[in-house]
Amino acid sequence: MEQGGPPFLWLWDHAPRIEAFDLLLSVAIPKNFNDDHYFMFPGTMWRAFETGVMWRAFETGVLDKADLPVLMAKALAGGLSLEGAGEALSIGAAGLFLRSLGGNPMDVHLHTSVNLRRYLLRLDGISLKNKLMLLLTWQSGPEIRSTATRMEPYPQPDTAAVAALPPRTQAALLDAIRHSIYNQPPTDWSTVTNLGVMRAVPEVKETVNLATQYVKCGYDPQAFIARLAEIVCHDNFTEMHAFKHHQSIVEEYHATREPWRWMHLVCGAQAAAISFGKNMTIYEEYLELLHAA
Repeated sequence: MEQGGPPFLWLWDHAPRIEAFDLLLSVAIPKNFNDDHYFMFPGTMWRAFETGVMWRAFETGVLDKADLPVLMAKALAGGLSLEGAGEALSIGAAGLFLRSLGGNPMDVHLHTSVNLRRYLLRLDGISLKNKLMLLLTWQSGPEIRSTATRMEPYPQPDTAAVAALPPRTQAALLDAIRHSIYNQPPTDWSTVTNLGVMRAVPEVKETVNLATQYVKCGYDPQAFIARLAEIVCHDNFTEMHAFKHHQSIVEEYHATREPWRWMHLVCGAQAAAISFGKNMTIYEEYLELLHAA
C-alpha cells in the first residue's frame, strides 16, 4: 500500500470484495441509530455495483422499539429463519407505515430500509454476525423511532370505510385512485418550518381506502403497480425517495406471502398521495419540451 493511501481502497483491490463490503457493514450498521443513511448508502451502493442499476426499481400496537431486538432474537433462537425474520420485519414495516400520520414525503425508510436488509440477507459472503445485526437494528433508525409519536390506532386501513365504498370495475378504480392522488390539497409552504413534523392531510386516507378496495377485489396487481409508477415519475421534490419507495413496495409485494403482501401495494398508494404535487417542475418542463419537439 502506498504511503498515505486509503486503507479501504487497498483492501478493495487485495481481498474478495464481498469481504471488504462485509467489513464496511460492520462499521455502518451500528451507525443506523444516528441516521438511516449511514447504513443505507453503502448498502444501496453495493446493490448498484452488483446489479448495474441504482434502484431495483406490528400491526396490533406500537411496540416499545427497545423490545423488538429481544423478540427477534427469541424468534431466531426458536427456529425462525433469517428469511422468515426479514419477512416479518417487512410485514411489520408495512403495518406501521399504514398507521403512520406522517406527511413528510421523504419519510419512507420504514420500507426502503427493510427492503435493503432483505436483499443483503440473501447475499453470500455477508457474515452471519452482520446478517443478525441487520435484523436487530432496523427499528433503531430515527425515522422508525419517531413513528411511535404519530400513529393511528390499530387496525388500519379503516375496514368500515373501505366496505362503504361503491363497487367499481378495475379500470374505474384505477382511475379513481389516480384522481384521488392528483387532487390532494396543495401544501401551504408558508406554514412548514420542519419537514419532519409534517402530517398527512385527511384526504390521503381516501387514496388508501380506494387502494385497499382494489387489492381486496383481487384486481391485477401489475396494473396497479404500473399506474403508481406513472404517478411517482412526476416527483422531483423527494430526491428520488418516491422512486426508491415505489421500487421497495414492488419488491416487497413479490417477496411477501399471502395474506400480507397486499399491504405493500397500499403503502405505495399512501406514499404517492403524500408526495404528489410537492414539486414536479422537471417533469412539467420535460413535457413542455416534448410538446415543442
